[in-house]
Amino acid sequence: MLTLVNKALAGDGGIAKLLRQIRVELGDLRLLIGVLAAFGAAIAVGTELTRESGNAAAIWPANGILCAALFLVPRAGTRIAMLVLAALTNFLVMLVLGDVPLACLAFAVINPTEAYLTFWLIKRFCNAPLNFTYGRNLVSFFVVAGFLGPILPSIGGATATFGHATGDELLKMVSGRL
Repeated sequence: MLTLVNKALAGDGGIAKLLRQIRVELGDLRLLIGVLAAFGAAIAVGTELTRESGNAAAIWPANGILCAALFLVPRAGTRIAMLVLAALTNFLVMLVLGDVPLACLAFAVINPTEAYLTFWLIKRFCNAPLNFTYGRNLVSFFVVAGFLGPILPSIGGATATFGHATGDELLKMVSGRL
């Protein structure tokens, strides 16, 4: 940023370049705010709707929102900021809704991890651009986004909270994230 300011002050047409850079950064900020608002709302709704099942859900739209947003951001630094802020948002929303801090922390780690792992697996193993008219692409997307991405962080979260939950709750946590 300081380099851009120096170029702008040098008068070599750098002001327009500086303004374009700031606009992109503001665009990322708008995207971050929008994604975090949607993610937080989905966490709140999902948490309340799954309260009776130990927060186990067949589908978890918040992670889908976050995963899709990761594809919209070309810069790794912005993706990292998005994941960190999503974890913080997840923790705070669940804490406000009355969950115990350990559960808040577990899900604050599990959810962004699931979204990022799914994003990474899709980029790594699914053909780009995704074309679901081919059976192979559809199957690979289902395996990656519907099974591998969600199950691995859930197993990690279940393992981390093992001493703080009953076996039934752990089973729900793992099997409910499929």
